[in-house]
Amino acid sequence: VLASLLTSEHSDLSENLRTTPSATVAVVGVEYPGHVLPFEAFGYLVPSNQPPKILGAIFDSCAFPAQDRMDGEASTRLTVMLGGEWYDDLFRGKGESYVTSVALETLADHLNIEVEPSIVVTKINEDCIPQYPVGHMDTLNDICDSIDRKRLPLTLTGCSYKGVGLVDCIVNAGEAAETVASKIK
Repeated sequence: VLASLLTSEHSDLSENLRTTPSATVAVVGVEYPGHVLPFEAFGYLVPSNQPPKILGAIFDSCAFPAQDRMDGEASTRLTVMLGGEWYDDLFRGKGESYVTSVALETLADHLNIEVEPSIVVTKINEDCIPQYPVGHMDTLNDICDSIDRKRLPLTLTGCSYKGVGLVDCIVNAGEAAETVASKIK
């Protein structure tokens, strides 16, 4: 988005900002009645050398028990992630219902779940995960050098630049805020 906002006088910066592609990830939140997991854990990731039906699943009921149902009924909550690098090949144009069915079938297969879910919510997050190409840090350094050289009132933060995880984003946002504050003084 930032690249499209820059004027033609900053075309080199705009071009560099466009070099990081991103992947689409579908997330399916599922709740089953009762306790259906064969074991307690944070969840699991599917190794990249396996058929990529899902990327992995988080066992929300185990990882975040404070978010269990308030009515006291036993349930199992899971979050399934699908797509990433394989989203276009596996899911593009097939719709949310197809994504949902793949998630539920895979959970049933991997975890031997035999009951129907009581709640299913599917969300497709377009272009949400940056895919850092080889040389990303060199490009990022060029971008930062260009911003400094041109004395642009601009500070970069977010998962497209220095880490895709939430913790990375929080740390980098703090550093960006400190940088902006030091320039204002």
